[in-house]
Amino acid sequence: MGDEEIAVLLAQGQPSANWERHLSAKEGQALTEFLREKIGEHPCEMCGHAGWSVNPSLASPLLLSIDFENRQVGAPMTDLHPCAMIHCAHCGNTKLHSLHHLGFDIFAARDTENG
Repeated sequence: MGDEEIAVLLAQGQPSANWERHLSAKEGQALTEFLREKIGEHPCEMCGHAGWSVNPSLASPLLLSIDFENRQVGAPMTDLHPCAMIHCAHCGNTKLHSLHHLGFDIFAARDTENG
């Protein structure tokens, strides 16, 4: 695949062949431990249950751009902010935690695994 084809795929928001949808078990464990240290253990504010799980996939809210003149709304794929998703094990209440703002390096666990 050439540079032009890759640029087209990225512009269309399609992942390259070596993108992964899930964290490895080691990366997931590192993220879980990091979140536990950073935010502690809190019961779910919806149901009061204390059990949370960390999703092995990261998410990102889409930051919207608004063109008021042409009455259009878009979401540039370059404005992504990786977030950890945690889910209440009882009611499914889901929270997003910005990894950048918390100071979590999503590449650190893999770097130590490979280095």
